[in-house]
Amino acid sequence: MRTRRPSLVFGGGLTLLLLLVAGVLFRLPSSSLASPSPECRRALAADEYLIEITGSDNRWRVLYPGARHTVDSVGAEMARLELHVPAGRPVVLRLNSTDYIYTLELPDWELKEIAVPKLQFDLRFQTTAPGRFELLGDHLCGGVVETLQGVLVVETAAELCRWLTETCARAGSAAIPDF
Repeated sequence: MRTRRPSLVFGGGLTLLLLLVAGVLFRLPSSSLASPSPECRRALAADEYLIEITGSDNRWRVLYPGARHTVDSVGAEMARLELHVPAGRPVVLRLNSTDYIYTLELPDWELKEIAVPKLQFDLRFQTTAPGRFELLGDHLCGGVVETLQGVLVVETAAELCRWLTETCARAGSAAIPDF
């Protein structure tokens, strides 16, 4: 009786499994290979990356460059404010309010600005290398409001465009449809 020796030739199933494992180990998502949308490229090509932030009903509403709708700091999009900006770029946060006087502070840059109804104020700064930084918000009518606190996420242009695309997919038509 003759015994079979194991074959050294990989079958299709094993090859597929190895490719999947390699994709997980090296984290090569297909979305990272796609180029940024024209809208995202235009927003990143401007001299300053301008984000409009409106304080309203004890929360922040954020309008990213090229967007048609705001991303709310509370709700389906996020549990608290996550403000995404490109690394190594000048950024302008244009602040205003619909109801109270709010403050927005970037302690790592030692910057603080107010948001006042019917007025606008700009908070200008230069981003550094990618990272996560504390973002403090408050209104001048009482104590600390959790929905005004958050984080400034400084990331590469590709990561920023990917985040904007994913945020739109989660938020549907309520966020940024063009990215």
